[in-house]
Order: sequence, then C-alpha cells, then structure tokens
Amino acid sequence: MRFEPTDEKSSLNSASGTIQSNGEFHLSTVGGDDVQPGRYRVIVTDASGKSDGEVRSRSGQVCFYGDTGQVVQVVAGGNNQFRFAMAGPDGPRDMPEGE
Repeated sequence: MRFEPTDEKSSLNSASGTIQSNGEFHLSTVGGDDVQPGRYRVIVTDASGKSDGEVRSRSGQVCFYGDTGQVVQVVAGGNNQFRFAMAGPDGPRDMPEGE
C-alpha cells in the first residue's frame, strides 16, 4: 500500500507499508517517519511494491492492484483510520483480507 501526495509540488513524502492479513496497515516514509498531514492518493500494491496485476480473495473475487482513485486527508493528531475499495472486473469492492 502506498500514499502519494496529491500535489506534485508538495513537500510531503510518499509513504508505504504492508497490508496485514487482517486488512490493517501502518505506513511510514523511506526515512521511517510517520505520514505527514496532507492529502494523498491511495495506491494498492503487492508485497514487492508493484502496482500492476491482481489478487484473488479466499472467496474467489478478483481485485486489481493500482491507483484506487481514492484520496485521503491525513490529519495531525487525528484518528487517521481509512477503509478502501479496490477495482474489480465489475466495479469497486472491499480489499480482500488474508492475501
């Protein structure tokens, strides 16, 4: 999973992390810092960081890696818990757990 600043001229750093089997994730920057407050595009990647390809859930549903089209606002001192949908062959769906 990766957050990329929505503004290319922003001083914000991209952040990434691994999605756990329960669907939870914690992101940090390359330097190990927490995500800075700001607006970010949400990109779902595989474990190696690639954003192309697909993942199949335990129930057989297919989801595609890549830009989810969703934007999040990270707030200083905020809850900052987000739920995302991934693209599927027939439209957005919840991210598969345990992949």
